[in-house]
Amino acid sequence: MKSLKKTSFIICLFTALTLVYVGCEKGSTSDLSGTYTLKASETLNLSKGGDRAVLTVEDLKDSRCPINALCAWAGYASGKFKFKDNFRTQTIELCIGGSCSVDAKPTEQKITLNGVVYSLEFTELIPFPTSPNYNSVAIAMATIVLKRK
Repeated sequence: MKSLKKTSFIICLFTALTLVYVGCEKGSTSDLSGTYTLKASETLNLSKGGDRAVLTVEDLKDSRCPINALCAWAGYASGKFKFKDNFRTQTIELCIGGSCSVDAKPTEQKITLNGVVYSLEFTELIPFPTSPNYNSVAIAMATIVLKRK
């Protein structure tokens, strides 16, 4: 009888320790969520742990109506963003501004990095154009938000 109690105790203890270990074990995938601001042609290493991820702003375009100008349409700003992870390279074009629907470009899109699904949103392109002849793209900074789903 004592032997049965001792065996039961050892089994229960082993099970409890196994559950604690499994519950505390970290996932193998790092969270790359964050807000990132980059210039055109700039590359940023987002890698964490063993997960490799690189973001490059390939292109920025700005046709938004300048401040204090009278325009026939609101225009939009677009950005082409390239992501490279452990498995593949993906290029996504996103848009912000009142006329995005004209070219059917989204403001937000899902992207999979290292097997994890994220929402990628283009939130801002600064500076805002101030005159029709102003080349804001030359000094533009794009802000994107990456959120784990």
